[in-house]
Amino acid sequence: MKFSELNKQQKEYLILGVMGVITTIAVLQNLVIAPTRAKAAAARETIGKLESDVRTGESILARDRTNRNRLQTVSGEILERMEREAPPDFSRYTWALGRISRIARQNDIFPQIREFGGQRYMPHRQNYPQIRDKSGMWIPYAIEVDFRTSYTQTMQFLRALHEEDPLASVGQLTIRANPDDPQNHLVNLIIEWPVFRHPEDKEFLTASKGATP
Repeated sequence: MKFSELNKQQKEYLILGVMGVITTIAVLQNLVIAPTRAKAAAARETIGKLESDVRTGESILARDRTNRNRLQTVSGEILERMEREAPPDFSRYTWALGRISRIARQNDIFPQIREFGGQRYMPHRQNYPQIRDKSGMWIPYAIEVDFRTSYTQTMQFLRALHEEDPLASVGQLTIRANPDDPQNHLVNLIIEWPVFRHPEDKEFLTASKGATP
């Protein structure tokens, strides 16, 4: 039936019906579709941000895992080398006396060896938590060595010390003429090894060595 064939009442009903449909669509548009669309856009934005955060988090976790693996490996290497080549926590002088005496005897040198009486580092006045991130992990343990020998034997001793005791370093070397025996000079050495400044640093490395990556 054509619109022109409808009577007045039918036309009014039809117009009201169409307007009702339009009103309903408008209401749905305003109350349902628009908020849903906004929520969908917000959800997409949130999802995008979360995906970015997840990727960032995964990257951070991967770096953290790599760092913990590296820390575990390095801690083990440091502790192993310190155990093998550095003075122990106790009886350091006895340890150093044995090592230096052995190298000296191999080079026909008969030294006098004593603990160094001075201080080869600056002590901290604050407690450990206050200086942990600013303080070096190592301080030197030093002994003083005196002997009389030729320049050639002195160089042989230094080479042997470097080869057999790689953590040892010469903090000071003084060679003076010996008026009573010009061929054999008066040699004074300060020999140092690294030791832990704070027990907490060693404990940290020990814990890191055994930590789960």
